[in-house]
Amino acid sequence: MHDANVVQVTTARRPRSEGRLAKYLRECERKFILNALRRHHGHNSKTALWLGVSRRALYDKMRDYGLDGEASAMRTEAGIMGPRKVELDD
Repeated sequence: MHDANVVQVTTARRPRSEGRLAKYLRECERKFILNALRRHHGHNSKTALWLGVSRRALYDKMRDYGLDGEASAMRTEAGIMGPRKVELDD
């Protein structure tokens, strides 16, 4: 019996397509995010705001595209944030 009022929802992500168009779009998105990070000197909050996405979404994209290390280097170079120093007691 089919109920017209029932909506099925799935949270599973679709498998990533590996067609030419999908690869091209992923590379375009990666370059766009990288340029946005450069524009804002690797500052994640400002970059996310400029892109119109949440910081969490930006972090996920950066991880997916391997950009997290580059953003950190940009911040260090711009003097925004250097490596965190941890002092250990002997």
